Amino acid sequence: MDTAEYLLKKYQSLHLSVSQLAEVLHYKSAASLRTAISAETCPVPTFKIAGKRVADVRDVAEYLDRVRATSRQHAAFP
Repeated sequence: MDTAEYLLKKYQSLHLSVSQLAEVLHYKSAASLRTAISAETCPVPTFKIAGKRVADVRDVAEYLDRVRATSRQHAAFP
């Protein structure tokens, strides 16, 4: 199971709410994530659907996979 499939199975949706995204990205709170979104420092693109801010699980998965790959490269070459 890849990361996108895992997120889709866990959250039962193609889109994550700000609260869910904050949990996945380990932000202290949804409010701190909203601050990052406003400051355009959130590492994952977000958009609005019916007035609610969301992130696509595929974008979230891509970001998590990229961070993991980078982390593994750095761990291999101290």
